[in-house]
Amino acid sequence: MKTFLRSFGILFCVMFLLLPFAVHADAAEKPTVIYVCDSGDNEADGLTPETAVRYLSTAYDKLDLTKDCTVVICGTFTQNGHFAYENRYTGSVTLTGVWGGVDYNAVYNANNVRFVCAGDTRFENMTFNATGAYMMVVGQHHPVIVGEGVKMTGGFTGTQLDKSFAILGGYQ
Repeated sequence: MKTFLRSFGILFCVMFLLLPFAVHADAAEKPTVIYVCDSGDNEADGLTPETAVRYLSTAYDKLDLTKDCTVVICGTFTQNGHFAYENRYTGSVTLTGVWGGVDYNAVYNANNVRFVCAGDTRFENMTFNATGAYMMVVGQHHPVIVGEGVKMTGGFTGTQLDKSFAILGGYQ
């Protein structure tokens, strides 16, 4: 009985010591690039344009947000409701229409919506198309970069806040 308890104790200690490695290995399996588009399927893995997901929240959930990540808009993506990812992240997220040398002709349709940032966020190589009157990016004191290759079309006139692509650096 004493030998059994000792063996069980050693086994328990070894398993307890290996637990952090198992958790770390699980986190390491999350990707840093996910594809999203209107025709995407949220049951898909999002790892290729053919298996793109439909919603930004699904894409963000799949990413390892402790690293610098990329959401590739392949074709047309429409944000119909406000996007506010609930978990702050320590890496960054770049939303782009160009990845791996391929231009996906990204069009990001925005219909009177807010995009609330939970970390460093960048937009590159896509056309924002106002299907409503405005899109407001709320930075929440995180860096927001509108980089190269970004165009604005549709109802964005820029003449008034409610007819523009606007960035609010703080909280709303």
